[in-house]
This record gives sequence, structure tokens and C-alpha cells, in this order.
Amino acid sequence: MARFLAKAFRYILVYRKSDIKPKDYSTQQEITNRVNEAYDMKHANDTPYAPLVFPEGTTSSGKQVTRFHRGVFVAGKPIRPFTINYPSQHFSNNYDAVSTIRLAYGILTQFYNKFEMHVYDLYIPNEQERNNPDLYAENVGKFIAGKLNKPYVDSADLRTSELVCHILVDNKYKPEEIDDEIAKLDQIKSQERQIHNDKIVQSRENTDQPNILLQD
Repeated sequence: MARFLAKAFRYILVYRKSDIKPKDYSTQQEITNRVNEAYDMKHANDTPYAPLVFPEGTTSSGKQVTRFHRGVFVAGKPIRPFTINYPSQHFSNNYDAVSTIRLAYGILTQFYNKFEMHVYDLYIPNEQERNNPDLYAENVGKFIAGKLNKPYVDSADLRTSELVCHILVDNKYKPEEIDDEIAKLDQIKSQERQIHNDKIVQSRENTDQPNILLQD
């Protein structure tokens, strides 16, 4: 049913749990196909819509730009970056650490909600970015962060800042639990660093382009 609706309304399903994802379905392939379709001149008469993608793949407080996922950048096509901002004085529309019910209540009980959208010039990737979707994603993410004057952080760094906030402000963790939480973050960072380096090595083998490996 979900796949039927996705096809009818032309949205792309993202399964967060692998046990419910159909074996023959690939979100990455769906995104790549949609991007290529938009650039395919065979469809010039019916003008297909290019996919609208939020590459962070999550919600946050809006105080930073989190690491962009590689999905839409794999095709290596030019993209049109844009940003959405919800300036507010009383209740923030950013879906961060509040429940859905509280978010809906806060939005509906405000007199009005501001919405700002900025669309930027077409971003045309260079050869290195076309051959390395992770680099392409990172550069666009940093471009957006620069436009917003906000830091660009990867997911592990974001979790680190959240942990510090929970320890110092919320008192969410007991003293004996802090070391375990830090160890979990270190493990996540190590895994992400290894994945990043593996992709860089693979890209270097394919393109003979120099890249920087992450060090401990």
C-alpha cells in the first residue's frame, strides 16, 4: 500500500528499519533514478519534477547544519540549494526535542507562524565532486551552513553536543552512566571515521584524485 501511494504521489519512501523494507527496494536507487529522470531529455514534453530532498535526513534545533547524506548527490547532477527558516519569538517550529503533540499545540496556539525560504543559484559540481558523492554532499552542506552562518557538524559531533547538554543542563544521566555514554559515542565516531575513509580510498582508486583521510 505504501509503495502504491508513493508511486501515485511521486514521493520516495525511506525505511528507517531494515526488517520492514522490501528486499527489492532501494531508497538510494529511487533517488538516483528520479534525478536522472529529471535530466533525461526524453521527458522534455511532460517535464517531470526534480526530487525535493532534505539531505540532513533528520530534524534538529536549527542551531547547526548536520551532515548531509549522499543520496541525492550520487547522480552527480547540478542541484538547486535552498534553506527554510522558521523565525519565532515564543515557540520554535523546529521539530527537535519536543513531542509531536506539543509541537502541534505550540504551532496552533501562536497568533501566526513565520516561514522564510531562500533559493540559491544552481550548484554545479566539479569533476571531483561528481566522482565523490560524499565530498559533493559535504561541500554543499558547508555552502548552506555558510549562508546560514551556522556550524556544519557530522552526526557524531551533534550527538556529542547533545550528550554534554544532557549532562550539564538536564542531569539526564547518573554519574556512573556518563562513561558508558561517552564510550558509545567514541565507538560511533570510530565507525563513521572508518566508513568515511573507506569511501575516500575507493574514490581515490576510481578517480586518482587526492583526498584527506580522517585521523584520530
